[in-house]
Amino acid sequence: MKTIKIIGLFCAALFCGCVLFGCASKKPVPAPEPPPVVEAKPVYPLRPIDQNIVDQVLESGDSLKMLQYYISDTVTLAKESLRQDMEVRDGAGLRREVSASGQIVIKKETAGILARSFYGPDKRRVLAVSFDETSDRDTLFFMWNPAQGRFTLDYDIESRLAGYGDQKYQVSFSGDTPYLLIRFSEEKANKPSERVIRGRFIP
Repeated sequence: MKTIKIIGLFCAALFCGCVLFGCASKKPVPAPEPPPVVEAKPVYPLRPIDQNIVDQVLESGDSLKMLQYYISDTVTLAKESLRQDMEVRDGAGLRREVSASGQIVIKKETAGILARSFYGPDKRRVLAVSFDETSDRDTLFFMWNPAQGRFTLDYDIESRLAGYGDQKYQVSFSGDTPYLLIRFSEEKANKPSERVIRGRFIP
């Protein structure tokens, strides 16, 4: 009987020890951290950039290169090149002509950055915009068009040739001449002021 009590006490002590050890070994699980709050930037509507906006940006001391530009319509630039090679084969001269053709497609509302700005021969501002993620040299040229009130693609209407960087390409597009867009909005603020006139007295 005494032996049974000792065994019972031993088992009880062992059970309590296991429970206490288990409780002590369990570490509290930290609560998951809330995700960081990211404020969404306002998305302004696209609209043509005009000379008035250019002047206001420059007057404010900002650079035109700080603006993100977009093209209003899809433009396809095509070019064919002819290369002549000369080699000697079986004791005779052989001249080969190799023609190659390629296209560059800039889709509607593709984003671009301003590479440079200058004035054309007729004193109109030209914006050279790069849409190519690999090159600052390959740019399309957009000239201020006062009749349309926007910067339109600069190309020769008769030959349909447009400059792309330092080369000429056959240009094609559907609809009106493509032009430059920027994201733009207007805000109107009313800041009333009040001044109470206290009157003037003879000193």
